[in-house]
Amino acid sequence: MNKKLLQQSALDCLKQCEFAEQTVRNATGHAAWLALAFSRLDENKALHWLKDALANHREGGSVPASAPSSLPVYGWLLGHLYQTSKNKPALLKEIRSVYCGIVALHQDLYTNYDLSRDGLIATAHGETSEGMTSSHTLTHYVEEPFFNTMLIWSNEHLIRIGGLLGEDVLELIEWNDLAIWSMNKKLWDKNASCYLPYDLRRQSKTGTPSKNSFLPMAAGVPTQEQAEVMHESLLQQTLYPHEWTLNWFLYKGLLRYEMRETAADLKRETLAAALPYPADTIEKAAIALEWLCANR
Repeated sequence: MNKKLLQQSALDCLKQCEFAEQTVRNATGHAAWLALAFSRLDENKALHWLKDALANHREGGSVPASAPSSLPVYGWLLGHLYQTSKNKPALLKEIRSVYCGIVALHQDLYTNYDLSRDGLIATAHGETSEGMTSSHTLTHYVEEPFFNTMLIWSNEHLIRIGGLLGEDVLELIEWNDLAIWSMNKKLWDKNASCYLPYDLRRQSKTGTPSKNSFLPMAAGVPTQEQAEVMHESLLQQTLYPHEWTLNWFLYKGLLRYEMRETAADLKRETLAAALPYPADTIEKAAIALEWLCANR
């Protein structure tokens, strides 16, 4: 399969989704991927799917009672839609309610799930405990680099969009500055040269470096000095070209810190691995179009 065939398979996948619109709307996460995919094709459809994703996430008027599980990407998606728009003034007139809805979602997250009150959102993790006669699941909370990276990246875009809309963005700036400071204070591991999850029960970092450990570069979390150390560590990691989505986030981070040669190598290897396979899911279709259509 060449690039044209990969692009066509992505477009065919999106066309099938439109025929099954109601099913897609009810499928968790699908609408957000559709918003990303259509940002390169039809911004009206992209905005429709972003609204749908936000409505689905906030069904009932608030964040679900359990700890957050779906990634907070809506602010980033709104910013991405603005960046790719061919008529930015017209789009700004359409997005105020979406912007306000996403800010409200972030406010819910920081109010309910910033358990340490340091700007980092904690997500729930289950762990099976074996007893004498039975087993049960213990829930503990972890501050994950990937989840908080997506929230920080979304904050960044909301600050920019809010400024264009004339909204007060002071609270967003405060959330974001505190979150970045805490990421570097608590989740940065000097020995691993990357970010690791922080287990609130154990009050310590946990786990080993993974691709998620390097994704904070996409949101501009590390300093340039930290990013350069991360880059050296990343070059020692095994990167899997078939991981289309994670590689794309990593690619964006590498470009942000002007690590263009590594970014170009990652893009080339990922596309080479992707070409033999059709973009047969909404997520793959969206990421394939980004890889193929984005200039950077």
